Amino acid sequence: MQEGVRNKDDATSVHLCIEELQRSEFNSVLLYKREGDILESFPLEENDFCLIIMSQYQQHMLVKYGNNIIAVDGTYGLNNYDFKLTTLMVVDNFNEGFPGEFMFTNRKDTLIHQIFFEVIESKVGNKISPNTFMSDITGVFYQAWSSVMGVVPFQLYCTWHIDRAWRNNLNKIPNIEKRKEVYKTLKVLHQNVDETSFRKQLDNMVNFLFEDADTEKFGSYFKKYYENCKLWAYCYHKHCGINTNIYLESMHKQIKYFYLHGTPVKRLDKGLHAVLQYSRDKMVEHLIKETKGKSSIHKRNILQRHMTAISSQFSAESIENSEGDNIKKWKLESDNNIYYLEQKSSDICCNNLICDLCAICIPLLYMHLH
Repeated sequence: MQEGVRNKDDATSVHLCIEELQRSEFNSVLLYKREGDILESFPLEENDFCLIIMSQYQQHMLVKYGNNIIAVDGTYGLNNYDFKLTTLMVVDNFNEGFPGEFMFTNRKDTLIHQIFFEVIESKVGNKISPNTFMSDITGVFYQAWSSVMGVVPFQLYCTWHIDRAWRNNLNKIPNIEKRKEVYKTLKVLHQNVDETSFRKQLDNMVNFLFEDADTEKFGSYFKKYYENCKLWAYCYHKHCGINTNIYLESMHKQIKYFYLHGTPVKRLDKGLHAVLQYSRDKMVEHLIKETKGKSSIHKRNILQRHMTAISSQFSAESIENSEGDNIKKWKLESDNNIYYLEQKSSDICCNNLICDLCAICIPLLYMHLH
């Protein structure tokens, strides 16, 4: 079996993965609806598919940093069913993006994204109130968010959505050289961080577009859809985290080209596996950064050993203690070796060497090879 594949049938393989997540100590599956299922709690169609996932660490990060910047966007290409991956991202204490929640679904309307945000509110126990909300130019994400969590002081469009929309509509200009000139001027306008200068450039840009017959059609498009410049111009959100959209785009590229090796994915189980791997690695990366400078080498080794243990295949068996003391013992058996693990007295615990992922004090454990 390939990595992430638990069964030849994709739907069965995904279901087995979900069951594993649901059986874990912290159930990271917030909502799981298979095609054909009917959920009384949510008004979804029988043929809809929806999977919403948020790990314990993602919840921790969302609660801790969600009141600053929330960015939401979707991407395709992680399965062969036209299911979209929607990601909610926060900006952490290192000013870097961190995924707070994932959703795979066939639906693209406001309702499904309302559900996406409702299950967050239900899980964390209260509303998330960010200062800035960044999403695509359709308005679907923000409409859903505001209906569930409330109005946000600053609403912004992701930069690459603006850029892509401009590029897609520049073919309204028949002359290629004029097309290049307009695009270059648009980028300068977009990135201008001075409000007064921006307003002058914007007026000049609109006048310029309508003065030329070749650019007039694009001018009509530009004026119609971009009059509300506060949603996209840098000068209106230079203090709101304009680089957040870069983190989202980078995340989608990492999943597609690093975790999935840049190959088209036909199976949902592989796409899901890549997303779970990415989430786990981001958690470890953030924990390492937080411990850097204080016992950083030891902490990093502990984290790496924890992740090695998670990815290893072995059986664990508790050994009955015949000596009458409180020492706990386990037998760990892999394909190659047998290990015996003992837990020492808690009096020797060193707080600086506790694993952040499982809260185990490393000096308390003694392991030997049989």
